[in-house]
Amino acid sequence: MFKTFEHAFDSLVLFMMKRRLLMKTYACPKCRYLFQYSHSPGACPDCGARSIRKATVEEIREYRRIQKILEEDIRMGLWSDTPCVPI
Repeated sequence: MFKTFEHAFDSLVLFMMKRRLLMKTYACPKCRYLFQYSHSPGACPDCGARSIRKATVEEIREYRRIQKILEEDIRMGLWSDTPCVPI
């Protein structure tokens, strides 16, 4: 499939860049939830409200800022796939 690891990595990077470009940021005016979809969503994934709108420039900046913080927290190991349950 791929001749080298570098070729596979470059293909993955291009795929992720294309996917990110296709994703649009939306906002829910009811609960203020910001989320991304590649198509126009029918309802807010958080509260179910149907009055979804495209996010403003300020909201998109805030969404990206939060995403960067979360990505860094994940890299540092502050988040995991396993839920923490007190013993």
